[in-house]
Amino acid sequence: MPPEQTRRKRMVGRYVEALRKRHDPTLLPERAAALADTSRTTISRLENGLQLPNKHLFAALLTVYGATDEERTEAMALWAHARQSAVTVEHAADMPSKYVAFRRDEADAVAEFTINYVAVPGLLQTADYAMAISDDLGGGDARRSRMTEDRQARQRLLDAPRPLVTHAILSEAVLRFAVGGPAVQAEQLAHLLAAAESKTITIQVVPFAAGSFGTMNGPLTILRFDDDSHLAYLEYPAGGALVDSPADVSRFVRMFEDVRRIALTPGESTAFIQQTLDAIKEQL
Repeated sequence: MPPEQTRRKRMVGRYVEALRKRHDPTLLPERAAALADTSRTTISRLENGLQLPNKHLFAALLTVYGATDEERTEAMALWAHARQSAVTVEHAADMPSKYVAFRRDEADAVAEFTINYVAVPGLLQTADYAMAISDDLGGGDARRSRMTEDRQARQRLLDAPRPLVTHAILSEAVLRFAVGGPAVQAEQLAHLLAAAESKTITIQVVPFAAGSFGTMNGPLTILRFDDDSHLAYLEYPAGGALVDSPADVSRFVRMFEDVRRIALTPGESTAFIQQTLDAIKEQL
């Protein structure tokens, strides 16, 4: 399995890259690798947040970079934090590496903000709704089992000692699609109503009458961490893309705020979901 980028490893990489450049702006990775008796690839993977060196090599690099005692303590703390896997992702070898990285970042986040155009976000899906989606994607029982276990693992974040604060914005289409049939759809809407009662979960609906909003080309997830930094994950059928450029992520955060303002309020959204559910129940 190829090396996986994670937020924690990226934090280590950015920190040591800044140390290297501050110590000697002319110290290129090739020279740093030679001084630390390692390879250029190792330096590159470290600074890009792909892979952590062992403790001995990491300490040697800090010496090469002229780290002060305070900087060495900070760097070693970051290294130790990154070595700890925030979450075990079941079947990680069968999933896109960027999604696995997202899952680990999600477990490290304090809040998650999503915009969804056609489907309920995984954190809020019922088992039958998730099963219906996995059936539509194909892949047989093995894929269905992996997706179910992954959804269950993610949803445990909502009930953790420090629950993941969640704000989901849904298009009206999400409520209208009869995924799995009317009975499954009704159960899912009832689950959304129950979830909306939680103090840590906010659900808003954008009605059709609001027109276009956001990217309109796929789900968007924004994670916020305890240092108030953000990361975005753009999902598409073949996988997904992590976006951590501050400028790009800031644009997505602003976009989420723009959509939040045009959406129905949480109270209005709850009423809208209830009306939709009542209409479905009349057909059952």
